[in-house]
Amino acid sequence: MMKRLPILLFLAIELVPIRVGVAADLPQAYDSCSGNRGAIFRLANSLYEQGQLAQAEAGYQFLLDMGVRNGYLYYNLANTRFRKGQLGPAILEYERALQYLPRNRDIRHNLEFVRNLMVDEELKPVQYGGTMGFIIKMHSLLNLRENLLGLALLLWMTAILYAWGALCPDSGMTRRTGWLRVTLLVLLLFGVLSAGIKIYQNERQHRAIILVAATEVRTGPGEDYSAAFSLHEGTAVKVESKRPDWVQIRLPNGFTGWLPGKDLEVI
Repeated sequence: MMKRLPILLFLAIELVPIRVGVAADLPQAYDSCSGNRGAIFRLANSLYEQGQLAQAEAGYQFLLDMGVRNGYLYYNLANTRFRKGQLGPAILEYERALQYLPRNRDIRHNLEFVRNLMVDEELKPVQYGGTMGFIIKMHSLLNLRENLLGLALLLWMTAILYAWGALCPDSGMTRRTGWLRVTLLVLLLFGVLSAGIKIYQNERQHRAIILVAATEVRTGPGEDYSAAFSLHEGTAVKVESKRPDWVQIRLPNGFTGWLPGKDLEVI
């Protein structure tokens, strides 16, 4: 039996705007916020807790439209959309939240809970165990920014210890820290590999989520092509290429096809 979905809201210490865009007008309930991003976020949280989901969603979406990017913002928006019965959009926002907060247990629990409701259960992400599962877990502990910062720190520590060993090969410290140098070197190599995979995934492997209840995957970019199979909301796909109004996708099982661009959104 699945555990009850925990609905938890967080108050972010800082909401970082990365660009200024054009956002839709806020509902009248936000008039007292005077455009203050922090105030809008807190009021949206309050509206969510009062069950005013449409107004809470409008506040969260306004912040996103204005260029604010924050893991807690995505998380709260995902909870709101799930409570509104929007499975695909909820999974999309949980995935985006994890890119900022990869170690947050509440986000992972909620995402796993919602995935259990998917129609295309056979297309859920594969869960690995054993050594492979441990490696994947370690790889996913940090987001790209944290990974690069940790890599820089490891590089400096490794360089200092190896430089000390080269300059003072017979010192007691050099002999006692031999195991540490090897450990740091292994961690450094793992960090380089992990960062490289994350950069490649960010730049080349665009994943998207199906947002509509059901959509026909066609053999070509147009309604005149035959339907190959169907996909349902919440399913994650890899974007292969794009045409006007159409997107070529690939599934984990290797199947490919074309979908209307409006039926999915890149994470």
